[in-house]
Amino acid sequence: TIFEEYPTADIYTLYADYTGAQWARKYKKRIQTTFLQNFYRFIPKKQWLVPAMPFAIESLNLSNYDCVLSIGSSFAKGVITRPETKHVSYVFTPTRFLWLQREVYMGKNWIPAFLPRGKAGAGMTRSVRNDIGIMKWLRKWDSVAAVRPDEIVTLSQFSQKNIEAVYKRKSEILYPPFDVSYFRSLMKKDRKPSVTLPSSYFLFVGRLEPYKRVDLLVETWAKGHKENLVIVGTGTEKKKLINIIKVIKNITFITIPLTDAELMYVYKHARALIMPQAEDFGYTALEAL
Repeated sequence: TIFEEYPTADIYTLYADYTGAQWARKYKKRIQTTFLQNFYRFIPKKQWLVPAMPFAIESLNLSNYDCVLSIGSSFAKGVITRPETKHVSYVFTPTRFLWLQREVYMGKNWIPAFLPRGKAGAGMTRSVRNDIGIMKWLRKWDSVAAVRPDEIVTLSQFSQKNIEAVYKRKSEILYPPFDVSYFRSLMKKDRKPSVTLPSSYFLFVGRLEPYKRVDLLVETWAKGHKENLVIVGTGTEKKKLINIIKVIKNITFITIPLTDAELMYVYKHARALIMPQAEDFGYTALEAL
């Protein structure tokens, strides 16, 4: 990982889940967090912390560094550095819920940001009006944050085009590393997971987050697909998806952690991998290949 390439570098993040995130435990001594670390455990939905995240990222004191590398798809690029500090930002994509995938996160009935408040509709609730105000402010902040890095690097031509379209900034492509030999070695182990798999199935692997569009996949399957579907992953959409899947007999949900060797077994025996989402890079496609 990038942390191993720079073993003496300090690591900053908004907050760290040392219980659930294995990578965070490994680098705990190097990690420094913001004031959000005191709140995230008690907040049932992490989305509620979003309005505070710009303030949190700007609160980081990076004045002692000659070079800063920010990595992420939302707030990391907004760190404030000295004018003489070199700031390179590895931006995966323009912040998803603010720009290109607003409808996925806000729902099909979201009110466009360019619509004047007075024309937004008499039936619109106060909470929705307030949400529009917050979203408008966050988009403005995000646009300013995208100007701060001296250079932007991204992971695909797809993201490069989106960064230029949204932020009006050029970026260089640095593809994520992929260890082909490692995954080929896992194929030989044939380690079957401790879950029951159908004899024939299609497969989805990924985080259960709105932009992954697992909801679209499940809805499509609910219309009468006779083939089996296996879903591997966990995330904020887990509970909602499980409730839907309860009434669909030919969908198998695997939310328990799998080793890489077990995941390779699941890939190997699938008929095909399905990716219903617009993906910035698509790591699971490489793993399946």
